Amino acid sequence: MAKHDRAKRGIPPKTEFNAWYPAIVEIADLVDKRYPIKGMDVWKPYGWKAMTLIDGLTRAEMERTDHEEYNFPVLIPEDLLEKENRLVSRLKLAREQGVDPADLRIDEEESGFKKEVYWVKHAGEN
Repeated sequence: MAKHDRAKRGIPPKTEFNAWYPAIVEIADLVDKRYPIKGMDVWKPYGWKAMTLIDGLTRAEMERTDHEEYNFPVLIPEDLLEKENRLVSRLKLAREQGVDPADLRIDEEESGFKKEVYWVKHAGEN
């Protein structure tokens, strides 16, 4: 194992980003994790300042490279989510099997996309 891949002080290696990032955020005490909904952390002032700086760098790089920003809806109808779910499953399968994604059919296995979704069950009157 390369020296840079070894975990330091319980921190996963950067090559394992999905484990590394939350560990760094927690160790650096950037968020208050007491809010009971996963992914809905309360950013502390120092953490929010870091996120604001990262956002500024990202926007400056997009401007420099002449990329445009998109804003997507936060709420997505379930039928469109299912369509996305099917597409993601087909593309993953194509990549694994070396198949051209254009040759894939609609009927594929379920992917685990739903577990990452917050379902809105009721809306207010406004």
